[in-house]
Amino acid sequence: MVGHNRRATYFDNVAARMNEQAPGRFASGCTKMYGNTNDPLFSHIEGYEDHYVDLLYTWNDRKKLTGVLVNLACPSQETEGEYEVSADFWYEIRQEIRKRHGDEIQVLAQCSSAGDQSPHRLWYKQAEQRMLELRKLTMRQEIGRRVANAVDDVLPLAGQAIQFNPPLRHIVKEIQLPRRMITDDEAAQVRADLAKLENGDKSGAAYYVSVRRCENTLERYEAQKSKKNIPMTLHVMRVGDIAFATNRYEYFLDFGIRIKARSPAVQTFVVQLATDRHGTGTYLPTERAIAGKGYGGGAYDNEVGPEGGQTIVEETVKILNELWSETKN
Repeated sequence: MVGHNRRATYFDNVAARMNEQAPGRFASGCTKMYGNTNDPLFSHIEGYEDHYVDLLYTWNDRKKLTGVLVNLACPSQETEGEYEVSADFWYEIRQEIRKRHGDEIQVLAQCSSAGDQSPHRLWYKQAEQRMLELRKLTMRQEIGRRVANAVDDVLPLAGQAIQFNPPLRHIVKEIQLPRRMITDDEAAQVRADLAKLENGDKSGAAYYVSVRRCENTLERYEAQKSKKNIPMTLHVMRVGDIAFATNRYEYFLDFGIRIKARSPAVQTFVVQLATDRHGTGTYLPTERAIAGKGYGGGAYDNEVGPEGGQTIVEETVKILNELWSETKN
């Protein structure tokens, strides 16, 4: 287990009850990212979690292991918030795999659909911490151990099914995604938030970040009047009996599971935040995240909404079916 859903939902408007003023940061609602679950009004974790680890191994012509591709539905944010350049837990994953299989082993990291996921626990924190203390490991090291164990568990089986000439096909398609339309009421709230920021404390980076988020949202509000869609470059690849499918968003988990569930491939590696020529995308939330609001589910955070997320699902599944139908004809 690496990724956890990070959006806690409450029986009330938690932001209003806690009197959390966050102009430019998130929309007030019943859901809060990293919310406190030790709360009498805590209801549930908003969404699902995906604890599968998708693996693809590579060997040379002498059947010597040369690398492994690891796909996790979790962003590398165990030590998020630190001001340093870091691979986060992928460093520990690479170190642990190489310690077991040699320094020459290449490890390619992929983040699956995980816009609402995180390596942080929202509940059972004390139990996890006790386990870490007994192992004498940091959480990043523990994640490295867990993933390396998964790699070792599957490796002997994968070695029995090496494919030296698998079918290989790569399709690139430019698709149009409907915008997440900002309502007049939402735009009015953003203007009010911007006014609060301009009249408040202007020191520190948080002020500038919040102001820019307000400005970006108002720019999108104006842009949607003439441009109803946003382009995205979709890559879909077939390698043997597995598939890869990319998008450039922090794509909420439900959409990725829809793709995997409907795919004709034995395994489908969904890859989010795969920057294309249009740049990197924002959060792409589900319908229930839009309803719950909070950070990640409000107008500040979404250039594309649930309708666009489903468009990516349908376009991806359509191409996958085309790729698999080719071998049947």
